[in-house]
Amino acid sequence: MNLTRKLVVVLAAAAVTCAVHADTSDTVGTLGQRYGSFSFTDQSVKHSSNDLYDVDFGLNDPITRYLDLSGDLAYANSKHASLQRHSYILDTGATGYWAVKGLKPFATVNLGYEWDNLNAPLGYLDRPNYGTWATTVGVEIPTYPASVSPYITHQDDFRHSAHSNPANDYGVQVNYWFKTHSDWAVFADSGYQDVMHSIYDGWYFTIGLREKF
Repeated sequence: MNLTRKLVVVLAAAAVTCAVHADTSDTVGTLGQRYGSFSFTDQSVKHSSNDLYDVDFGLNDPITRYLDLSGDLAYANSKHASLQRHSYILDTGATGYWAVKGLKPFATVNLGYEWDNLNAPLGYLDRPNYGTWATTVGVEIPTYPASVSPYITHQDDFRHSAHSNPANDYGVQVNYWFKTHSDWAVFADSGYQDVMHSIYDGWYFTIGLREKF
């Protein structure tokens, strides 16, 4: 069984286990909530001695009962050998979901734009910029006092395939509002990114805060 199948099995098992203890309350999850967020992500990349990290500021707004719109502004930094990469990413998303016996299956479509600055020891190298897109499917499981959301994401960009790096993310996010009806939450997100046609896969971990408004 390859890694992708193993991860799918693990996520499915986690979802089934959490569903047994699901709480029907809407107060522990993030879907249908209006909030702002700040997060930090660190990614350990295989075959590289350097990690990738990014910081993200986000907003989420439920415009209807079963549809959320989101926006994110992020800065990412990575280094491979002598090549330094700084990236600025602007992203928008739409998440549709529905309620099924306390669970909330969801699907998200994202469109964004990325500005990269590539630098080598001798100075300026390149400044590519391009559009990005992603799709995500998952389920939010309210397991009081937190919610657990296993998901699978496919992400790519609109560049020619020779320059593109499509990837699949297999992860789980846990969100905890400090108390029922609290305006503040802490969340953690961890998973594995499988970069297609590349050896530079890796595990990632995110920690962040949310505030309702």
